[in-house]
Amino acid sequence: MHIFVSLASYRDPEIINTVTDFTENESGKHNITYGICLQDTDEFLNEVLKTFSKHKEKIKIDFIPYKDAQGVCFARRRLQKMVTDEDFFLQMDSHMRSISNWDEALIDSYNKTYIKKAILTAYPPHYALDDVDKTYLDIKHSNVTKFNKPVRTNKSLHGCVGDYLNTTDVPIRNIHLAGGFVFAPSEWVNDAPYSDEFYFEGEEDLMTVQSFTTGWTAFSPEKAIVYHTYTNNLLESDEKYRPLHWEDNHLRKNLNHKTFNLDEVELGNVKSLELYFQTLNQFSDNWRNFELEYNPNKSILFILLSPHGKEIYNQFYDNVDKNIINLDCEQITLHSAYGYKVIEYENDDTTQRTIQSDIKSFSFI
Repeated sequence: MHIFVSLASYRDPEIINTVTDFTENESGKHNITYGICLQDTDEFLNEVLKTFSKHKEKIKIDFIPYKDAQGVCFARRRLQKMVTDEDFFLQMDSHMRSISNWDEALIDSYNKTYIKKAILTAYPPHYALDDVDKTYLDIKHSNVTKFNKPVRTNKSLHGCVGDYLNTTDVPIRNIHLAGGFVFAPSEWVNDAPYSDEFYFEGEEDLMTVQSFTTGWTAFSPEKAIVYHTYTNNLLESDEKYRPLHWEDNHLRKNLNHKTFNLDEVELGNVKSLELYFQTLNQFSDNWRNFELEYNPNKSILFILLSPHGKEIYNQFYDNVDKNIINLDCEQITLHSAYGYKVIEYENDDTTQRTIQSDIKSFSFI
């Protein structure tokens, strides 16, 4: 397989350590191309070229003098346009680390989803810049993003409440795309292209809703595969090691960027926006109030289904009179499900028995 690795870097010296780490941890089973949008100085460009002179055939650098940089979305769109015949696309930040054989791990996890239009994504665990012993590798689990109850406005889709860990041994559904870690077949780039008119705000909302409505399903991997440093780089921080583009006020003040507005997003026609919000609710603190895709108005047996259509949870509800049911399973069980089945029951006045009347199936994928 051929993987394109997208790395947008703004005056970040960690880009050298990032690429060094990933090249050293490749499995050797796949062809890897590293695309770097390097927004920096001529001096640092020369340092990068010198450092990776032995890997120049696999590293493509799109150099932009940092004073001409226009934000991360601008850089990531340029990198998407560099994709040619690669099978997979991995988008990351310029400050990342990896496990050994990360490329094989990503492809293996993708294959475990059993669907073609699967995206692996999560907010990666933290690594410290001074962690020479690589203790971050002790963090074994990936997370699943959780939110407050979704808000249906054109400017905001949700409010963040926290994460929980995927402690299963398989990828499970994850609704939100993290800009610093997205792994998918390269066709995703065409279905959810970055808007270079965006600056930063709304970046993840945009690619999440575009991906969902064009038929993609996000998954949290069954284990931590990549790591990200969340070092505080604001001006007042003692941890700061690199400049931030938005702190270079003279650079941003003349840029005319769009902000996220759901009414202006070009949506796909595979899955509806209404279904997106129904699904988003499964990842909120309101998740136990499960919204069925129809109102059965009778007694039902609700069944969650595995990727292979096997039952992983069931619950009987007597005389349902609306499309909201209360779940009694764990949230991780809900996110492990690929769909659900509803078996309807009604009373037979002749026999005075409750009999099965219909079966309806629905997919989360």
